[in-house]
Amino acid sequence: MSNQSAFFNEPIEVVDPEIAEVLQNELTPELMSQAASDPDARIRRWLVHRLAVSRFHGCDDLVIRLLQDKSSRISTTVIDSLNPAQIAQHRSVLFELAFSNSRPVRYAARYALRPSDFAGEARRRLQAADPSTVAPGVVASLGETGGVHNARRS
Repeated sequence: MSNQSAFFNEPIEVVDPEIAEVLQNELTPELMSQAASDPDARIRRWLVHRLAVSRFHGCDDLVIRLLQDKSSRISTTVIDSLNPAQIAQHRSVLFELAFSNSRPVRYAARYALRPSDFAGEARRRLQAADPSTVAPGVVASLGETGGVHNARRS
């Protein structure tokens, strides 16, 4: 049996109808924790989809964990699914993600937090950092949001 996921536009293979029913109805804390820790990004995407449908109600710790997922596709999907109240609630995490090493995550976080002075923050981070420890995402973020006056580090 195969269903089409409108959310990810990918086929979802369902072997056993009983398992399909559990996956549709039973989103227990244990299942959410296991899915969030699964090494397979498809399982984590399934979890994000299920949580997005419920608008992440009551899952703040899990939202923070999924925002910082190693897969940029997971992080950006979570960011795109947040409502304005949740964006305000997770502003500090999203602000850090605006300087991520992943371009899609930086763009999604900046879009969610607009308007903010990302170039100014990137300049502050570059000036405060030891040159050997500057994160590539900070440099990239400055390049994406700064102007000509940011070309030289003072």
